[in-house]
Amino acid sequence: MVKVGILASGRGSNFEAILRAVNAKKLNLEIVLVASNKENAPVLEKAKQANIPIYAGQDYALALHNHGVEFVILAGFMKILSASFIAAYKSKKGDYSKIVNVHPSLLPAFTGLNGYEQAFNYGSKVAGVTIHLVDEKLDHGPVCAQKSFSIEGCKTPSDVEKIGLAIEHELYPETLSWVINENFVIEGRRCVRTS
Repeated sequence: MVKVGILASGRGSNFEAILRAVNAKKLNLEIVLVASNKENAPVLEKAKQANIPIYAGQDYALALHNHGVEFVILAGFMKILSASFIAAYKSKKGDYSKIVNVHPSLLPAFTGLNGYEQAFNYGSKVAGVTIHLVDEKLDHGPVCAQKSFSIEGCKTPSDVEKIGLAIEHELYPETLSWVINENFVIEGRRCVRTS
């Protein structure tokens, strides 16, 4: 079973979705640590309640290493990872990192913060969710999965986020089920599932 560490900075709704999938035996992994760069992040309390070790602070790389983390899952982690951190999780199977992220847009559109809000303010008719492997560039690595949704009926960015989060909470665990076992090949800029 793959030992994963989850990095999160906020409320932890994607962490909860992943934990639900693990508990329902839909996702075969072991969450050995939930770490945050913010000491008061609500996700830490949620992990504690689930009896999962937690770490808060800037030395999360060492904490992950000390817990034997093999694959890193970013779940609303609001800090750019260093090149050395990414290199530490380079796969032996291919030229990619064993770090996966969920981003609130159809990449390459609307990188950076507040993807749903960006799409709404831009006047887009659709928004989306992207699951991707992490590389040295912001919101850039190979795409594992994407799902779009119409936002024509949305009156506020919060309306867009509500739909987007519901999709994230389904798509992320579903995608992790094959990504963490590295059941894919990289073709161009895409992760193509092999089993």
